[in-house]
This record gives sequence, structure tokens and C-alpha cells, in this order.
Amino acid sequence: MPSGIPVNGKIAVRGINKKASKFVRGVVWAKGSVDHKINYANIEFPKIVDAENANKRNFGDQSIELMGAQRKEQSTYIHFKHVNQGTEPYTSQIRSGELYDDLGSKYGVNAMSFGVKDKRIAYNRYHKNWIPVIAPNSTSDMYAIVDNMADAATNIRRITMTFEGFTLSWDNIDIKGSGKLGPEYLPYDDFEKKVRSNQNVLGTKVILQHIHFSTGSDVILQDSHAQLNQLADLLKLNGSLNVEVSGHTDSVGDDLSNMVLSQKRADAIKYYLIGKAVQPNRVFSIGKGENEPISTNDTDDGRQQNRRVEITVVK
Repeated sequence: MPSGIPVNGKIAVRGINKKASKFVRGVVWAKGSVDHKINYANIEFPKIVDAENANKRNFGDQSIELMGAQRKEQSTYIHFKHVNQGTEPYTSQIRSGELYDDLGSKYGVNAMSFGVKDKRIAYNRYHKNWIPVIAPNSTSDMYAIVDNMADAATNIRRITMTFEGFTLSWDNIDIKGSGKLGPEYLPYDDFEKKVRSNQNVLGTKVILQHIHFSTGSDVILQDSHAQLNQLADLLKLNGSLNVEVSGHTDSVGDDLSNMVLSQKRADAIKYYLIGKAVQPNRVFSIGKGENEPISTNDTDDGRQQNRRVEITVVK
């Protein structure tokens, strides 16, 4: 060791009880021209869960942050961002992953993708791990891919990723998108037939397919009036029918602006129906912004599906 030049070193300790929170006492011996014995005490372990970001897990000079979950066709992609703040490449070994959805079902991670979303590396029953390498001082995207989750699942209650030597877990992750309309939606024509035949439609959800607004505003365009007039007539026909009107946007733009716009559009529909002699206390309006997508926001077609107005029959 050259004189006067500091050298950084690391000591790796394995097999520490996972419940431990600090080193109460430690001793380091350094052997050289002069031997040293250095005592250390009460060294707190760094917290794995980041104090400022509940979705971020810190370990040494590495961190992995959960960015969200997105459904695409028959696969669900759980997106992580791995940051290597070290000066050397970091090689991790991902042994496995498993998750539970809000229906109580358990799934295993079928594949991983590194860097890009759809470059699948399937689970290999012989190697039994995925081995990504993160360059020094860099960030890499990782996707855990789960196939054939139930369409009705909307939340991942917990996902656990098992690495060589440690595990990380995250709770309560909303799943965005579905790739198709869920079975809970009823086509408007079928909804109208049920109402006219006095069938029970409480809880029914309907997407109004022909509602259009001026870009970025709550001004209802003329070609929307036919369906709104039809809906107003239906509400007047059945005086016990109350509806919640909800506005939805795609993910383009910031969350707050989308929420405000969706609320204004839902209000515009409500007041249009009131203007057609529907009693005000029978129509409720709510803006949900980009929080309840029914398709991917990665394509024009998916974003168009997410920009919608729904009605739900309520008490």
C-alpha cells in the first residue's frame, strides 16, 4: 500500500440472521509491517426498504425499484429498475419469482426480460436462474413475466423475487391494462334491452362507444348527442335507474391533469343528461383519470380504448 494514499476495501460477511439489525461488536485484524487490531461497535445495517421510496429496495451499492405491472394479452409484465452505483459490473442471479393476486391465486414467474420488454428468457429447469449483468454506474430495466393470470385479477398482493443469497418482496401492485374488454362490461344494446324488459341491471357497467370531446377539453362533440339522447330517454323510461358516469383517460400527460380532465368530462355528460330532463339526483359523476385502463397504453389503439366514458348502474 503506497504511503499517504487511501485505499477503499470491502469485507463480505455471509450467513447473518435476517432478523439482525446491527453489528454489536466487530474486530478487524490488518497484517503488515505493523500489525493492527481495530474494534468496531454498534454498526447499524442499512435499511433494505428505501426511506423515501417504498417501492425501492437498497442493498449495498445496488437498488431495485418496482415501477409497476402491465397486462398485455395473456402475459403480465412486472417492471423493475435496477441501479448499479458501483464502479464494477454487478452480476445478479435470480433464482425464481412468485406472486399472489387479489383472487388468492399463486403464480410463478415464467420468464424474465432484461433491457427491453419483450425479449423473453424462459425459466430453465436445468440452470434454474437468470443471470443479468449490470454495467458500472448504470441503470437497467428488468421485467418479470407471468403468463395466464386470471382476467379478473386487478392487483398483485405480493411478489417475491429470490436472488442468490437474498430475497426481495413488494406488496399491493395494481395491474394496468387487460388487452380486451372484461366480461363485466355489457354492450349498450344489450343493456337497453334489459332495461326495457325490466330485468335487474344493478351493478352493470357499459362503455358509451360514441362519445367524443374536443381535444383536451370537456366540450361534447355533436356526434355524441344521439347516444346521450338515447340514454336520457332510457333513464326517463325507468325512474328507478340511477347511474354513475365515470371519465377515463390514457396515460399521456401528467396524472393530475388527466384526473381533472376526466372529472370535467364526466360532469359534462351528467349536465347534458340533466338538460334532457333527467333528475339531478339520479346521475353521479366521477373522474378516474388514467387509473383504470382496459388496454395497454403502449399503442394508439390501446390508448384510444382507455379514453372512454362509462356508466355503472348504482342504487
